[in-house]
Amino acid sequence: MAQKILPQAAPLIEHGQHIFIYGHRRTNQIVYSLTRTLNDTKALAQLPFLGKQTVPATIRKDLWRPLATVSFPHAHQGLLAYQSLREFRKRHELEWDPSQFQGMSKKQRGRKLRDQKANTVADLAAVLGRQEELAQEWEGEAQAKNEEHRSRRSRLDEVLKEKKQLRGELAKLAEGTKEEVKVARYRELKREKMRLMRDIAAAEQGVVKPKAPWEKKTKQKPMMSMDGVKIEWADLLDAEFAKTWPESVEHDVFAHVGNRGRYQAPSVVKSARDTEETQEVSVESLNMMEESQAEEVTPTSTLDQIVRRLQFGSKGAI
Repeated sequence: MAQKILPQAAPLIEHGQHIFIYGHRRTNQIVYSLTRTLNDTKALAQLPFLGKQTVPATIRKDLWRPLATVSFPHAHQGLLAYQSLREFRKRHELEWDPSQFQGMSKKQRGRKLRDQKANTVADLAAVLGRQEELAQEWEGEAQAKNEEHRSRRSRLDEVLKEKKQLRGELAKLAEGTKEEVKVARYRELKREKMRLMRDIAAAEQGVVKPKAPWEKKTKQKPMMSMDGVKIEWADLLDAEFAKTWPESVEHDVFAHVGNRGRYQAPSVVKSARDTEETQEVSVESLNMMEESQAEEVTPTSTLDQIVRRLQFGSKGAI
């Protein structure tokens, strides 16, 4: 009886978790996209006017090819990198020193300004380096919050223990002989216990404690992590345009996807058909494999050897 292994469902991709970088084959113009396929309107909006015939009329698939795909562990981290990369690219194209283009014609200047391939790789390395610093800061703050949470837990245990002891002492005393100092201390411990329990519950649920109007409001930093940051290149040598890369960034090359890979970035999620083929194992197929192997092992007769020698020469002899 045949057994069929069903493929697993592909994981859900969040918007901004991957950045697709496309480059022009002739001019080395760069376009960033959050989707695998380029949108003509959004792609053309990224190309500034740098002179006559510097902005194409449309996005031709035969001229734009995938340059790299950057994957991030969190969607907000990819969106921040996407915004920074577009800002850096626009500054390269619009904020330039005229002394660098002395003696050049308008056509030559436009050709040089459009070539943003090297700047794109360097900008990507700089953005990832900055995110690595933010990730280290976020990890330090997370460790400090964990230490504060543990200290609150230990302090709560001490308060509960002291409160229990005071309650026993007050219960032994008569109604009129209770010491006011112990009663005040008991009430103070009760208030501290309620405050600690409220802070611990808010920390465990991730609730930000509201601040007083006179206190300075600080924006909560989003979570940053470099675990899972990966860059897939169409040509791995393009990574050499950057001087340094963060050590935690993983580099790889595109998987071969046929002719479509020339115009469209390969899928970032391996489909079930690609990762594991549907396998069917049956007793009949195993028996047929054993019979074919047995036939291959069976030696040929002398007559067959003579016929093969006559057909193929000495090389055909077994």
